[in-house]
Amino acid sequence: MTPYTVLWRQTATNQLTEIWLAASDRARINEAVQAIDGLLAINPLGRLTRELSEGLRTITVLPLRVIYAIEEQDCIVDVATVRCIE
Repeated sequence: MTPYTVLWRQTATNQLTEIWLAASDRARINEAVQAIDGLLAINPLGRLTRELSEGLRTITVLPLRVIYAIEEQDCIVDVATVRCIE
C-alpha cells in the first residue's frame, strides 16, 4: 500500500494550536496528533475512521477528532478541522 501524505489546512493548524495552548496535558495532545498522522498516512480508510458524508471522513484519537478528505490520485489526506472532544 502506498503511504499517504497528511496535510493539515491552516484552519486545522490554528484550531490545533488553540487546543494545545488550552490543554492541561499537552503531551497527550502531541501523542494524539502523532497517532492520527500515522494512522492516516498508512490507511485513511482504516477501521478507526468513518464516513461523515460523501468525500468527508473522521477519525478520533482521544482527546482529538479530525475531519478530513482523501485525494486518492495524489495520495494526500487533507485534514480540514480538529476538535478536542474531552
